[in-house]
Amino acid sequence: MVRPSAELLDEICVRFIINLPPEELESFERLLFVIEMAWWHYEDNIRAKDPTLSSLGLKEFCALIFDACPGLEPYRGSLDAIYSAFNDYKRAVPVRGVIMLDPTLRCCLVVRGWQEGASWGFPRGKLSKGESDLDCAAREVLEETGLDLRGRLSEQDCIARRSGAQDIRLYIVAGVDMDTQFAPQAKFEIGAYRWLPVEALPRSYDAERTPLVVSPEVKLRFFSVWQFASPLQEWIARKLAAPVKRQRRRNAGKGTGRLNDSCAALASLDTQLEHVREECDVPAAAQLYPTQAPIASEVKVQVVGMAPAKSFEFDREARRPEELAVLSRWLPRSAVPPRTAKHLDIILYSREQLVKEHAALPHVSAGDAEKALPDAPWGIISIKAQDEDHETPMQPITILRNALGREEGGSGVPLDKEAYAAAVEYWDAHAIIQ
Repeated sequence: MVRPSAELLDEICVRFIINLPPEELESFERLLFVIEMAWWHYEDNIRAKDPTLSSLGLKEFCALIFDACPGLEPYRGSLDAIYSAFNDYKRAVPVRGVIMLDPTLRCCLVVRGWQEGASWGFPRGKLSKGESDLDCAAREVLEETGLDLRGRLSEQDCIARRSGAQDIRLYIVAGVDMDTQFAPQAKFEIGAYRWLPVEALPRSYDAERTPLVVSPEVKLRFFSVWQFASPLQEWIARKLAAPVKRQRRRNAGKGTGRLNDSCAALASLDTQLEHVREECDVPAAAQLYPTQAPIASEVKVQVVGMAPAKSFEFDREARRPEELAVLSRWLPRSAVPPRTAKHLDIILYSREQLVKEHAALPHVSAGDAEKALPDAPWGIISIKAQDEDHETPMQPITILRNALGREEGGSGVPLDKEAYAAAVEYWDAHAIIQ
């Protein structure tokens, strides 16, 4: 390998430095930003045409430019201090970037530097002079992934953090297809892309220092991710809660423990039952005995519950924005004396059914649904506290929604008129507490 010739360095100096406007030469920090651009040009373009040229570090390249460029020779002896001050300055330059989520909001895109052992992080970069925050974030994503997100970034969907003197803002964009083919526009900058479950991101400084073991052969090191992991999960929780706020309130009256807020992580049936026992403080002597239906399994345990109908409250609600709003009724907790129900009915869907219903969501393909759901056979979708020791009828609106199909939020099971009549009779005498 050969070092760049004096003629090549002269050409670089003329192209990038000699003809700079005076304001760009007012400080060494601004000058070194220009030299850094020249260095990228050398590494990405000049060496691509002449592979015999040596690859240089930025500091080494700066030394060659200081030697070659008229007017900079007197400062060659101070280069160490100048370069150190430049690095301090760069660490204070604001950084803007993007966190991309798949349509299910379960997975996020991380990128790796060009070298095989480089760290993984979110697409991001430094704010240029006169550039807006949103323009910088969109530019960095375009350069690092080839994806144009202009018009899709919002100040309302932003996580801001500080790292020392550096202000970092990452904008959240949901709905990016996991099958998107990413390709960096800048050479030798990004070496790989990977979709990761949001829950796999490190959430502390110490956790970030420990590589994530994907397999015995694959271990991922992260850089500047942990500060954004918890706020990102909070953002996702708010987005998921917004269209189902009333549904979550209704679920809150159906049982105890954290499991009743959302579909639990998939696991084997035995694992799910033991998780229920632990989370709901089921006595060790109480038995959990599952029965299986075509797409679901019910588990009943002695815990807490429901009450007969009284003074109702009403509202129109939809679980997701794309669903039709329907009239719902419930009993407020304040109107019902607290008491313990006799049974807890836990509904599990098979993974096959969950994939079908996930794939029916807008902008979610079957492939996305397969990737988003853990590889396990069952998932808890509902917990109901009740007095009956058998499965109670679905609410009439649930039966109708199921008959409308998965696109409307149902299971696709055809309408059974006898079951519907039984549901009407039951729910005329019973109500949900929330």
